[in-house]
Amino acid sequence: MKTVHFKESYQDMTRNIDENAPEIRFMRHICKGGHSVEKYFNTITVYRDPVYIDTPNGRFVGMGEIAGFAKKWLADFKAVSAEVYPVIQTVAGGRSVTEMEIHFHLEKGEETERVPMTVFADLAGLNKMGGLRIYYFYQFLPGAVAYRPPVFRPNVMKPAEPALMTGVMRYYYEQLHNFRKDEALENIMDMMTEDCRYGGYRPDEEEPLAVGKDKIRRHYEDICSAVPHLNYIRFETIVDD
Repeated sequence: MKTVHFKESYQDMTRNIDENAPEIRFMRHICKGGHSVEKYFNTITVYRDPVYIDTPNGRFVGMGEIAGFAKKWLADFKAVSAEVYPVIQTVAGGRSVTEMEIHFHLEKGEETERVPMTVFADLAGLNKMGGLRIYYFYQFLPGAVAYRPPVFRPNVMKPAEPALMTGVMRYYYEQLHNFRKDEALENIMDMMTEDCRYGGYRPDEEEPLAVGKDKIRRHYEDICSAVPHLNYIRFETIVDD
């Protein structure tokens, strides 16, 4: 079994969680084996496109495909049941994002696989969703692959426009793409508290949670050596409260 400490490491974050948020209700529904997706989704988005779910194992468009995804949810993880534990929730700009840990009770016995996930909902009327994105480390899903075709049209070696961002996210993005990597590293580290936490979405065997600026610095030494000299990072959507 993979070793995970996401819930224990972040559950002290001072955030109120709306247990009635549609993304939490939907995840609890499919973790109980349910597939009545009409309770949780509008049939079309505000752009008049079919509703969708985007996940590490594919994109599911329309109510029929979403229902099929829900029916296979437990089986894909080789589980007989699962429980949802919300940890952090951020609501802003018509979106609700809940970082959670899901405990899958596996078919082969008493074992439980703990999987950290971020569930990102586009909110619609009547406490429903117009779209959903689920993020988790691909190795938690048996048979999953690391790479998928891009959802957005790629712009090779072109960063996002900082003018579209504000506040701390804009400053972080500007420093992330600062070609003076030593300066960028120090500016990013100065944004962090001494007890800052980094990671937790991968098993400890793959990448253990880093707590404290000294341990986090090691990650950003690598990041600032690669960005923007070798590649850029694009922020397509920011949910910041």
